[in-house]
Amino acid sequence: MAVGDVIDAKDSEGRWFDSRIVAIEGDRVKVHYNGWSSRWDSWVDRKDESIQPHLTHTDDWRRLKVGDALEMRGPGEKALWYKGFVKEVDGSRVLVSSHKPNVDRQWLETSSEHICKLGSHIMPHRDNIPGAGPAS
Repeated sequence: MAVGDVIDAKDSEGRWFDSRIVAIEGDRVKVHYNGWSSRWDSWVDRKDESIQPHLTHTDDWRRLKVGDALEMRGPGEKALWYKGFVKEVDGSRVLVSSHKPNVDRQWLETSSEHICKLGSHIMPHRDNIPGAGPAS
């Protein structure tokens, strides 16, 4: 395990996220949940069951294709998340857009933290909610 490794990590509500290791101190690793503010980062023992190799408990949702639905971060520092769609794919970049008028189309790397798997931030019955992070 090394800083920068992509892993699967489980929050205290039992939800698995694609995540990465951002620090290591002795037998503990600091986990960053991709697409979430660093305030949700958490320290766990490197042998804890809540961290597993990447794609053990998450799917490879970042292999995006035209028409795929996802969540995209809106503009601004305290941005909301919106349902978006992949409009074009160019290698490791995707053009995403939303039906919301204040959210511009944007080209993003598929590894960007400005996109998340559908259901990460948005409740199924709403188009956006203020960004509450993973429980930890």
